[in-house]
Amino acid sequence: MSRAKGHDRSGVGAEPSDSHAFKLAYTVEEAGRAIGVSRSTVFDMIRMGEVSAKKLRGRTVIARAELQRIVSEAPDARPP
Repeated sequence: MSRAKGHDRSGVGAEPSDSHAFKLAYTVEEAGRAIGVSRSTVFDMIRMGEVSAKKLRGRTVIARAELQRIVSEAPDARPP
């Protein structure tokens, strides 16, 4: 399956195409997939104050800009 140019699977950080706008916020499950961690890790990050989240109609959501911040502020990976 090919992907449209400029799109990654999560839609976080890629450039939008003319026909598809980005989501403004992601559920905890979607956020975890987008940054490559589990749902429980995202909840742990929220509980520890590492991630800012909002409640919308009972659902916990994380803004796209917050996900981008998390990734950009993460330390560089080091070789073993």
